Amino acid sequence: MKLAAAVDIYVLHRRAMGQKCEGRRTDSSSRQPRLHDLRHTFAVHRLTEWYKTGTDVQKLLPALSTYLGHVNLHSTQCYLTNDSGVAERG
Repeated sequence: MKLAAAVDIYVLHRRAMGQKCEGRRTDSSSRQPRLHDLRHTFAVHRLTEWYKTGTDVQKLLPALSTYLGHVNLHSTQCYLTNDSGVAERG
């Protein structure tokens, strides 16, 4: 997918959630969600679900890595650290 298409989809999702696509938020937060935030949330939720259902996470990690467009498995393994909260959720 080209970047312009990804940005268009991102803008559509934000509008569907009732968020402005320009400018700053009206609440106390100064930053809007970024496309990377959505990717990160997806990855953490997918891993959490795999842990909850007893799925072999190590077996599926390469597929998740490819889906996220990571060039190496190490980039995806960062989601398995305690910082991501996956271990506590699973």
